[in-house]
Amino acid sequence: MVDRYHDHCPVFVRPSTGASNAKELHFDKLDSGYKVGTAGSKGVGRSSTIQLFHGSEVAFWPNAQTHAAGVLQAVPDMDGTEIILESTANGVGNLFHEKWKDAEAGIGDFIAIFVPWYWQEEYRKAVPDNFTLTEDEQAYADAYGLDAEQMAWRRNKIAELKDETLFKQEYPANAAEAFQMSGHDGFIKPADVVRARKAGLEGIGPLIVGADPARFGNDRFSLAFRQGRKVRKVESKGKLDTVAGANWIKQVVDTDKPARVFIDVGGTGAGVYDLLNAWGYGFDGIGSGKAVCVPIDFAGSPQQMDIVLPSGEVRPGPYNRRAEMWTRSRDWLNEPGGADIPDDDGLQADACGPGYHYNANSYLLLESKEHMRDVRKLRSPDEWDAVALTFAEPVGENNWGGTLNYPNLGLA
Repeated sequence: MVDRYHDHCPVFVRPSTGASNAKELHFDKLDSGYKVGTAGSKGVGRSSTIQLFHGSEVAFWPNAQTHAAGVLQAVPDMDGTEIILESTANGVGNLFHEKWKDAEAGIGDFIAIFVPWYWQEEYRKAVPDNFTLTEDEQAYADAYGLDAEQMAWRRNKIAELKDETLFKQEYPANAAEAFQMSGHDGFIKPADVVRARKAGLEGIGPLIVGADPARFGNDRFSLAFRQGRKVRKVESKGKLDTVAGANWIKQVVDTDKPARVFIDVGGTGAGVYDLLNAWGYGFDGIGSGKAVCVPIDFAGSPQQMDIVLPSGEVRPGPYNRRAEMWTRSRDWLNEPGGADIPDDDGLQADACGPGYHYNANSYLLLESKEHMRDVRKLRSPDEWDAVALTFAEPVGENNWGGTLNYPNLGLA
């Protein structure tokens, strides 16, 4: 766009050009110019001195944190400088979302500017005869000051998409909708997570803890605490070694007295479980006292590889234990009785982070932590891995006294 403007600029005001190519437009006599860089390059703009910076589609940058530490630091904090970061929302938990939250809270120098769908003049439709707003539509119109033509367009678009939630994703009216309803094609959909974040359900049944030990330096050691339909809390710690992690779980068992603690034994998790087992916390098949810790291998075979439909048809199911537990957690979010999880952006980012695919035999595979971290430059979804672990096996026995019967809670 700048190059086109420069080419059509009258000669008597057009600055002298030194370099002009796809990546640079330099005005040699003014000692200034434009440079274009791609977000896929880690070192773009580093060590430069920049007065005006425009970052486009920041929520989709694969090396966002690297750029924040590099090119954004190349813009001095002084008069005559400016940084503009613009993007379509791409879920929560990424750099753009974090910058947006800080701007809304008045932290830092950025100003939050959101452009809702109804600012677009073309998003209008002739009002049909006998057009009457429902109670919910009237509340929506009142909230955003919309007229009948805009509401007619909205109703028609929802009918076309066949889902009001999908409308909120594609045509958000506020920033919360934009971030919470958007994201890539993850295995768990943002709308399902948002619904659970806003629920207010009671936790009934035995307490089950899922433990996802950290396997790499930047991963988190995460614990999720669930009772029936309610995830009571999720806690994470970083930089825990095997002994510290085992001691943390031991303290949880002694204090909270869960019915089961399911531990991923891939990587350092094996050492964590071995210590707990040596201390007498390994599940002994009886389920009495402190013997509640159960090893789970994410990469192991699922309990049920094939799915039997009500019609009797048999279809391929999850390929491994991790895909099976994530499937159970996804289905739990959509149960008629509802689900309740902490209202936390980071937890949603983990839940909606992994993609999925099917192998040659049509078995379900989740995107691996390594692929998310190394290829897409996203953090490992440790906290939802911990939630998924609470669905490893059915638990109906309270190890700390008595048996609990709770109907219609699925794999609690």
